[in-house]
Amino acid sequence: MIVRTLSNLEYQLNRIVRSILLGISAFALLSCFASRGDARAISVCEQTIEYHLFPPVADVPPAIRPFSGVWVGEWDQQQCIVLIVEEIAKDGTAFIKYLWGRSLYRGMGTPDISQWSGKIDKGVLRLRDHTNAVKAEFQIINSDELEGTYWKGAQAYRGKFVRH
Repeated sequence: MIVRTLSNLEYQLNRIVRSILLGISAFALLSCFASRGDARAISVCEQTIEYHLFPPVADVPPAIRPFSGVWVGEWDQQQCIVLIVEEIAKDGTAFIKYLWGRSLYRGMGTPDISQWSGKIDKGVLRLRDHTNAVKAEFQIINSDELEGTYWKGAQAYRGKFVRH
């Protein structure tokens, strides 16, 4: 009876220790992901959006690092636009949130957001949709300004963007 009670106690203690270790492991794993980028929010273009900025790591070429961050501007001074370059990989691949506000000029009545990926090559950040019908290109003017062109079909829109 004593042996069975000790065996049962050992089994219960083992389960408790495993549960604690599992909890610690899960917490550590989540902490690693949470600390990768600073969680932030921005209220602009008639909406509030949460985003994460992942500072470029050491192997990202210095020439493409300045694209990282939040850029606010307008296409043809008619539509509020936010370009959030959340992360840049060493090969120049950029992960982006693209927000837009209302524009009667362009026939867009509802502010929205979309996820994009792009590529930075020879000083130009290029975005394309899967059909290549919509594309945009951005170039650094100085440390706090970008200029860009957005094409939808044959129509082109131009804009300047400032670092937020």
